[in-house]
Amino acid sequence: MKVQYWIVFFVLSLSGCQEYYPKPKAVLRAEKSNDIVAVDTLLFANFETMRTTQISPQKKNGDEIWINIVYPEYQAELYGTYCPVKKNKLTVLTNDFYELLERNVRDEEFHYSLYESPADSVYAHLFLIGSSAASPIQFFVTDSVSRFFRGALYFAEPSLSDEKKASYTELLTEEVMHLLETFRWK
Repeated sequence: MKVQYWIVFFVLSLSGCQEYYPKPKAVLRAEKSNDIVAVDTLLFANFETMRTTQISPQKKNGDEIWINIVYPEYQAELYGTYCPVKKNKLTVLTNDFYELLERNVRDEEFHYSLYESPADSVYAHLFLIGSSAASPIQFFVTDSVSRFFRGALYFAEPSLSDEKKASYTELLTEEVMHLLETFRWK
């Protein structure tokens, strides 16, 4: 009887000796919507964005106009500020932008892109910071004379995984680039 138990135990232990490989974690694959709509309700500019995007009502704060562009499927929000430029204020506004950018970048690597459309007086500067930054996408647009618009993208959900953040950042980079390419002053 003892021998039978040993044989059963031996057979069972041999059958369970396969190497164990943990399943890899699934990485979310987010897809960008190709359904584009023109936004022409703003007081200062027109541009194109995804149809699923929600734009908050414009708020005035002195001369500034604040808008929020919400991307609900990506749990992200782009905070935008429009400032009319008065006497030599463009330098102050760009310096403020770079100061805020510097605080956000710290040790992160970043990439810079420039988009120009002289015929439309649109000069956009796009900064792509590592996806672990608080604001991985920042930009400003100016006509270099009298108008300045600054934007910074933030994720609404701080507990997003790094994989989701990286995936969403990649898609929203394309979205922001399209926004800048279609940006026109009123």
